[in-house]
Amino acid sequence: GFYQLTWENHNFPALRFISALFIICGIASFLNHYYNIRTYMLLENFSMYMIEYILLSIVLEKFCRNIQLRINQGVEMSQELSITESTSRVLTGINWTISTFFIYFLLYRDINGCEWGTW
Repeated sequence: GFYQLTWENHNFPALRFISALFIICGIASFLNHYYNIRTYMLLENFSMYMIEYILLSIVLEKFCRNIQLRINQGVEMSQELSITESTSRVLTGINWTISTFFIYFLLYRDINGCEWGTW
């Protein structure tokens, strides 16, 4: 995390955020194993899950964009397969919405000890 923040020149702000999350995860992991307190365990797990889901969302977004470019470049493909820029933005928004749903509802509530029935 420190290496990525100091020596790597990222022009993508999400990568700097992920680098900071790696630092938070490392510190929380040390404190969790040293003091064995639930709060540090929650912070460690949540920061690692955030890293995983943000990275997977970025990879999925770039993959879908690549597929969009490949489909639109295909001469032999029909117009039904072409993806417009607005459709691509909608699919990207759905991707990030689903990722946010998984981060909070499926991971954070489970880590925090909440049941699905307690809202």
